Amino acid sequence: HERPIGDLVDVQVIDRSTGETLTPILHKGEWWIAGRPGTRYAVVLANRYGQRTLNVLSVDGVNAISGETAAWNQKGYVLDPYGRMQVAGWRKNMDQVNAFEFTTLLPAHQRQRQGFELFIGKRRRIGLLCRTVDAIGGS
Repeated sequence: HERPIGDLVDVQVIDRSTGETLTPILHKGEWWIAGRPGTRYAVVLANRYGQRTLNVLSVDGVNAISGETAAWNQKGYVLDPYGRMQVAGWRKNMDQVNAFEFTTLLPAHQRQRQGFELFIGKRRRIGLLCRTVDAIGGS
């Protein structure tokens, strides 16, 4: 029996056009998600813990808040106990976000034959979704 994809904070990926939660697939010890190129998606973080948590989220090796190359000790989102939030892209400023979007690295002639692209994996940081969670002290 495999562990869930989050102990303190649950992580889900949703298709923004349909609202569908995309099902992760465990393959050779890594979690993958199938998504169609061009489809926008969001990452949903849900705190399972009775304290606030700091969640440093990166997609494609880029911190979702700062736009910097991802590292564990960067800015993150604070979730209240049992709180939930949806992150739709990389923040440019307080009013603008560059949307997360599935893409492909295949040549154009192969893309037309592919029905979907396996996404979250460890290939040159493209498609890599990471998060670091720390409990924030106090009650």
